[in-house]
Amino acid sequence: MDDLTYDAARNLCRRPQESATNRKVLAAQKISRMCLVCGAENSFGLQARSWEVQAGAAGDGDKPPTTPDVDALFAELKAKEGLRLQSHGPVTLPRPKPGGLWNTTLQWVVAALITLMLAWFTYANDGWVPLLSYFDLGVHEFGHLLTIWAPELIVWPAGSFLQVAGPLALSYYFYRRGDRFAVVVVIAWAAESLNNVSVYMYDATRMVLPLFGDDGSGAGHDWHNILTRLDLLGSTDGLAHFVRFLSVLLFVFALGLAVWWFTEARRTKT
Repeated sequence: MDDLTYDAARNLCRRPQESATNRKVLAAQKISRMCLVCGAENSFGLQARSWEVQAGAAGDGDKPPTTPDVDALFAELKAKEGLRLQSHGPVTLPRPKPGGLWNTTLQWVVAALITLMLAWFTYANDGWVPLLSYFDLGVHEFGHLLTIWAPELIVWPAGSFLQVAGPLALSYYFYRRGDRFAVVVVIAWAAESLNNVSVYMYDATRMVLPLFGDDGSGAGHDWHNILTRLDLLGSTDGLAHFVRFLSVLLFVFALGLAVWWFTEARRTKT
């Protein structure tokens, strides 16, 4: 009886009437059991909050609340939720603004210097470049590991193939990303690695290079085995010189790219 109120106009006691807002919220909470976007159970979902605002605007009198346009509310809420989800999309880092000293000059000077220094180390030391050649060796052996299941005629050249194809694939990747500086440097690396292969090929008839895991018999010499199997051992020197020439062309190509993109950047700046 504590919750009864006395109505003097009608001379009777009755329970207090719920406000329109409360009735609308309670009704909405019973209906709204599913999120419009993800479908999760949610009794205090988007519909309940939206209807509460709408019902509150109508006032809390004894007049029954009007039935909301559910379809219109759903469409509005889906649109708002879609905008909220789009705002959390992938974040892209801004690219450096063109026209800076690094973009127009310094990066191409550095790329050209790296190419020239790498070429000098490559041809002045019988193809051995400090640190980088050790990395080439690791890539070479990884190529054999990847093809260990294959026939010998695939396993033998796989190491030399990967140590050249890997840098070339990276250059294509950087080109697609628009990182031209990395393209020049990685192509120069491919040229150094290709010359390393030519030195290995040249040794096929001499067998003097220390080989990783070789017992001294030369049985693990890839290019000796390849050229012997293909009956091309007599053409070893010609093939090695041709591959060496290709490495020179790659160095020239890398240097040419640096010069070309340098002039393009300077022309765009002006």
